[in-house]
Amino acid sequence: MMQSLISYNALVQRVDEFIERTVRKYASYISCRIGCSLCCECSFGVFAVEAWAVKVWLWEKEEREREKILEQLGSPSGKTCPALMEKKCLIYPARPILCRTQGLPVLKPRKRGTFELSFCKENFRVSGSPIRIEGQFILNLDNLNAALATVNEGFRREWSSLGRGELPERVKVTHFLEGLASEKSEEARQDIDQMGRFW
Repeated sequence: MMQSLISYNALVQRVDEFIERTVRKYASYISCRIGCSLCCECSFGVFAVEAWAVKVWLWEKEEREREKILEQLGSPSGKTCPALMEKKCLIYPARPILCRTQGLPVLKPRKRGTFELSFCKENFRVSGSPIRIEGQFILNLDNLNAALATVNEGFRREWSSLGRGELPERVKVTHFLEGLASEKSEEARQDIDQMGRFW
């Protein structure tokens, strides 16, 4: 398996552990749930390594389920995430890190080296006013993005070293999904076997 994919998987696990701790601590102040898609109704690019993770996750599905998901995926040029279907995420277990952290307390960089605390307007409030959140449950977005960018650069280098050409830093979440249909399944299997599985 490519080292960058091992690193990406480890980063996802750390983020998920943070999310689990935060949700356990502040469950009564978090309104995120199936059917709430406020943070999904926008179009954005993801790091190439994250798009590859979506392909690998989909490949591991049974053929019938995989093809159903592929049929449901929307246009990557739309104004909402193409993985959003009837206010549900079709790729939830493999969703990018940005999606995993939506709604939770994060520090966002501002001008002159300062930061601001940000979270979904539906969360961490009592009677409309924000609650105090302990520091250990606030994610530094700058640090997370730097770690993810480093992993992604490793992925792009490894991809190129395998003779696959150059990848842009960011791509659509659906970038790698060609070849997953049943008529191309052998091609997809060889592709993923060469790069590595991690789901």
